Amino acid sequence: MTQALSMGRQIMLSASDGDRTALAVFEKRILPIFQAKKPSSCTECHLSGVDLKDYIQPSQEKTFASLVSVGLIEVESPDDSKILRFINRSPEQPNLITDKVRQQEHDAFQAWIRAAVNDPDLLAAKASEP
Repeated sequence: MTQALSMGRQIMLSASDGDRTALAVFEKRILPIFQAKKPSSCTECHLSGVDLKDYIQPSQEKTFASLVSVGLIEVESPDDSKILRFINRSPEQPNLITDKVRQQEHDAFQAWIRAAVNDPDLLAAKASEP
């Protein structure tokens, strides 16, 4: 593991996380989750009345700021982010989301959050007004 300092915080990153920028992870691993036609863990909450567009914005900066502003990303402790717990939450009723898909989504968000909290531009980004 390598260590990275971010605005006074020490965040542990795996070597593979440190080799990727937050934008690269966002574009390769996060956007495809929202653009895919197959079911994802996102639909479990968002089909129940939570509007995904309130959280996922057209850019990485706006998305990160939005998720931070509503408390879904924990900047000081990225691995403790609420969004990661939501993704891992299994529904009471079985559905089309497999454990493998859920784990892939968790890992993608975790990698992106870890990279994002080390990016000063993302940390400075402000959420759009609703």
